[in-house]
Amino acid sequence: MEHIPEGEPISYYKNGDFIDLCAGPHVMRTGNVGAFKLTTVASAYYKGDERNPQLQRIYGTAFKNKTEMEAYFAMVEEAKRRDHRKIGQEMGLFAMDAEYVGPGLPLWLPKGGAILEELEKLAKETEFTAGYVRVKTPHIAKEKLYLTSGHLPILYKDSMFPPMEMDEHRDERRKIEERIIELEQLLLEFANTVAEANSGA
Repeated sequence: MEHIPEGEPISYYKNGDFIDLCAGPHVMRTGNVGAFKLTTVASAYYKGDERNPQLQRIYGTAFKNKTEMEAYFAMVEEAKRRDHRKIGQEMGLFAMDAEYVGPGLPLWLPKGGAILEELEKLAKETEFTAGYVRVKTPHIAKEKLYLTSGHLPILYKDSMFPPMEMDEHRDERRKIEERIIELEQLLLEFANTVAEANSGA
């Protein structure tokens, strides 16, 4: 209880003699549960600290009836069978390395690269047919661009990559704000800059 911030609502759920200090929600009564199934178990340290006691976490799910439960697990199994991450690797389209590259970041192999190129070609042809033209923008920019757009410091600071500092001239150290660059998050700021530069063309 002492770890709950002051002023934050505290909720608990009671079922008979059982009282659960929980954010909930719970079902109104156990009679609402027609079928349930335990899915996985996992160990976890209290509050995520390995110095604390290890707890056993049990995952499960419940449904109104057995028919709904069976339909749900059939859908889960079908989703596993059609998992593009698994199929793509089995077909030799891409490789995944969560440890060294990162989760969800595919390394495209020759066959997968060929498919990407064909998709890009189709996208370009479709855009040109519709009258669009393409521009190219950098993947990084100075902090000033994001301050102007409003993405910093308020709107998206917590979801952006942290800034990198770089020396453009080793002998002339610039002010920190001139040396800070941000990894590209959205194309919007670059598109606006391109539009302004091209307005007189």
